[in-house]
Amino acid sequence: MRLIFPVFLVVILFGSSFAQKKMTDAEFAGLRGKVKSVVENAEFNVPNQAGSLEKKNEKVQEWQYDNHQALTTDINWGAGDKENYSLIDGYKTYKYESFDVPGVYKGPVAAAFGRGDLNKNPPDPRFSVKFEYKYDGKGRITEEIRYMSNGSLLMRFVHQYDSRGNNIETKSYFNDIVRRIDRNYFDEKGQLFLYTDEYPGDRGTTNRVIRRYSDYRFDSKGNWIERVETTVNTNDESLYETVIRRFRTIVYY
Repeated sequence: MRLIFPVFLVVILFGSSFAQKKMTDAEFAGLRGKVKSVVENAEFNVPNQAGSLEKKNEKVQEWQYDNHQALTTDINWGAGDKENYSLIDGYKTYKYESFDVPGVYKGPVAAAFGRGDLNKNPPDPRFSVKFEYKYDGKGRITEEIRYMSNGSLLMRFVHQYDSRGNNIETKSYFNDIVRRIDRNYFDEKGQLFLYTDEYPGDRGTTNRVIRRYSDYRFDSKGNWIERVETTVNTNDESLYETVIRRFRTIVYY
C-alpha cells in the first residue's frame, strides 16, 4: 500500500494542476497553435465617383502574442489607436496610445453604457486599463473585470460556454446592470456561423446586430484565414445590410 499511495497521490495532483491550467489570451481569441501575430484585412464594396461600386481592401487590425500566448499588442488601424499590454503588480494591463499623438492617453473607447468615474482618485500613469479574471474548473475565463487607471470600475463581462468549450454567451455589465448580451452560435463542427447582440432596456430587449459567417477557408492549424460576414444592423428601427470578406495572415512561432 505504501508503494501505491504515493503514485495515486501524484496522479491526483497532476490531474488537478492540469485541469486548473488557465486559458491564454490566444486561446480565448479562439486561436490554435502557437501564434505570434494575426493581421486582419477587410474587403468590401464602396461607391466611386461614377456611382458604381468598386472593391476596397484595408488592413483593419493586428494582434501580437508572446511565447506564452499572452497578448502584447492590439492595433486598430481603422481607429488609429494601439493598446500595449503588460503585467503590472501581477495584473494584466494595457497602455493606450494614439497614432495621432503617440503616448497621449485619450481614455478607453467610450462604451454605450459608461466609462467609470473619471473623478475618482488620481490615475496610475503606468497603464490605462487593468484586468481581473475569474476561471472555472477547466481554466476557462468566466468573468473579466476591467478597471480604469484610477481604480474605478469600467466594465464587467460574464462568459458562458457550451459542453464543447465554445463561448456561447457574454453578458456585459455596468455595475450590476446588464447592458448588452452577445451570443455566438456554432455548428456541429464547432464553427461559428451566427452572432447577435441584444440590449436589454425599459422597453424590452432590442437587437442591434445580427451577423452571419460563411465561406470559410482555414490554414493547416485549423484557424480561419478567410470568411464572409453578412451583417444586418437594426439601429434606429431601420434595417441595412453590409457584406465584408475578411482575410487573416497568421504567423506562428
